[in-house]
Amino acid sequence: MSYPVAACRGRVVTPGAGAAWSPLDLASLAAWYDFSDATKLFTDAGTTPVASDGDLIYQCNDKSGGNYHVVQATSGARPVYKTGIQNSLSIARFTTDTFLRKESTPSNVQPNTVFVVTRPTQISVNAQVVQLNSSAHCLIYMQDSVWRIFAGADVPSATAPSTVNFAIVAATFNGASSTLWVSGGAAAATGNAGTNAMAGMTLGARYDGLMDFYEGDIAEVVVCSGAMSAADMNLLGSYLETKWSRTWDDVS
Repeated sequence: MSYPVAACRGRVVTPGAGAAWSPLDLASLAAWYDFSDATKLFTDAGTTPVASDGDLIYQCNDKSGGNYHVVQATSGARPVYKTGIQNSLSIARFTTDTFLRKESTPSNVQPNTVFVVTRPTQISVNAQVVQLNSSAHCLIYMQDSVWRIFAGADVPSATAPSTVNFAIVAATFNGASSTLWVSGGAAAATGNAGTNAMAGMTLGARYDGLMDFYEGDIAEVVVCSGAMSAADMNLLGSYLETKWSRTWDDVS
């Protein structure tokens, strides 16, 4: 599924004639989960695509080509496929006790960068949106009504999540240079988030003894190896901005 993007704020993001830019154009792309693409969402282990609003998602295939598919074999723990939610596109709706999981991770050493298009349906005390390992490290999460990242130490932003509007939340996990952006622009937070190896990918929960679940909608997740350049971040941010009709202000 492609989304033609001719230009954003005067910056052309279509690199070749007739070819719309997509995350596949990023050399650093490690994993890509797109809940608007029903051909990559399955009600079983990769055979039967979702067909109707309300279907339970057993598996979401990785569109990067790396085959880091996230799955949920337990029927009661599967997120829900919801159609026509944001910019007429479908999303995955996560509730208490639902998550998707891959035991290995596509990028297991820092630095790496994660983009997620998401909206909480409940402002929870501690809700984990994306986790890149099996313990309490390398998280994008929501706590005390602000977006945060964690990779050995907490880095809070001053940006409050909205239950009405989706946001493009991006994070680079890179030790003392770990950084969080909400809708691009100036960094929402920069600080010491530690250094940790990673193993495992979880969407919608923190996968350890605490199991802090996210109640909310996840539209798209893109994981890249390395600390992305500002130019690449802005290409990806503009792509998500146009596709999901949300704001991404260029980072510098």
